[in-house]
Amino acid sequence: PCAAGTYNNQIEQPSCRSCQGGEYQDATGATACKACTAGNYCPSGASAALKCEAGTYQDATGQSSCKPCPDGHACKAGAVVAVECLAGTKVSASKDLCEPCPAGEYQDATKQSSCKVCPAGSSCVQGSVQHTLCAKGSFASSQGQSACAACSTGEYQDANGQTTCNAC
Repeated sequence: PCAAGTYNNQIEQPSCRSCQGGEYQDATGATACKACTAGNYCPSGASAALKCEAGTYQDATGQSSCKPCPDGHACKAGAVVAVECLAGTKVSASKDLCEPCPAGEYQDATKQSSCKVCPAGSSCVQGSVQHTLCAKGSFASSQGQSACAACSTGEYQDANGQTTCNAC
């Protein structure tokens, strides 16, 4: 009988044929190959459907390779669709997930591979979609802050979004 990854569809055919790209056969003695399912790929002679790697996807059946995940999208292993990264997130280095922007950074647009540094005079918590100006009575002296600091005793700030406090 024919080995896995091959088939014989004719009576008394002396040799077995390899499954073509986009197909596989996991059984022995088969008379046909099976179409590769979405989220997988099947190289020529495949005895099993192979899961698309992280950072790639396949939305069609019967394919011999996977598609690269588009910029600004994440694709887990075996992905059938590419997931668009939303505001407040960025694509991970391995392109397999959308991760929240770290504290001190923000992202106001979708489909991004990086986050923006929070400007001085404002703060950004993890997953921020915009920076928040420091309120009256507080300040952020440098960029990339996750919180604004309160003015010390003997100081004041009567405006929003400031980088210093004033002496009384």
